Amino acid sequence: EGFGNAKTLRNNNSSRFGKWTAVNMSASGRILSASITQYLLEKSRVTFQNEGERNYHVFYQAFAACAKDPAWATKLRLGDMDEYHYVNQSSAQQVDGIDDATDFDDLVRAMHSLHIPEEEINSIMCIVAGVVHMGNITFAQKDGEDEAVVEDPGGPAFTTCADLLKVNPEDFVEALISKNIGTRSVVRMAYSLEAAEDARDAMARATYGRLFEWLITKINVGLGANITAAPKSSSTRKQSIMGGQALLVGVLDIFGFEFFETNSFEQLCINLTNEKLQFHFNE
Repeated sequence: EGFGNAKTLRNNNSSRFGKWTAVNMSASGRILSASITQYLLEKSRVTFQNEGERNYHVFYQAFAACAKDPAWATKLRLGDMDEYHYVNQSSAQQVDGIDDATDFDDLVRAMHSLHIPEEEINSIMCIVAGVVHMGNITFAQKDGEDEAVVEDPGGPAFTTCADLLKVNPEDFVEALISKNIGTRSVVRMAYSLEAAEDARDAMARATYGRLFEWLITKINVGLGANITAAPKSSSTRKQSIMGGQALLVGVLDIFGFEFFETNSFEQLCINLTNEKLQFHFNE
């Protein structure tokens, strides 16, 4: 929930990804293991939030941790929330009924319970903070050319982001302001100012999305996802159940079908995917 849920206009703890949770059980009803398959994390939320909504909970929990614990403040280097573009687009930074500091403590305890090492927990939170700092990297137009340059490559936003993400600063600059085109003969093509900003946001979304996928893998390891006595196909599973062998209980939790006064293309995709997933699992 910390990494995949957020406050929306309709719900203070809305799940912004779909998941299929399978619980494997023995014939006697004892839980053997569980596994989670995730679908379509709403990555656009990482870089943009409507008024009255928030980014994912973990971003605000990171700020709360820094305010409460000097050790986290030293690691994540986050200051006033109002100064960071990826969390200051909405006035709903503080929400009644949500205690981000307490929720952060719960989040860390949950990761400990899944046997995620302390070093990896620190790395996870550094990536989260790195994404926040990435949103403050700005660009300028190169003199006399339609090319973008990083406005302040020696400034705190860029240097802190590169350090937290453990990337080479020179390579990081190149990735932000240009792209490779071609296959056999590769040519570096510079971004315009607008394209560079889009590339930065795309990089932030991709980074967070990969972190989320990695976390699901870690959770599955902690849940013993490789321990299963349940056949995967419906026919063999039915035979197994009839024979008193293994059982599987599956729970599908996906986005609710939503319709707004103004609907984005992403909302259309979400609604279409809802229908397809419902049909797939019902079949």
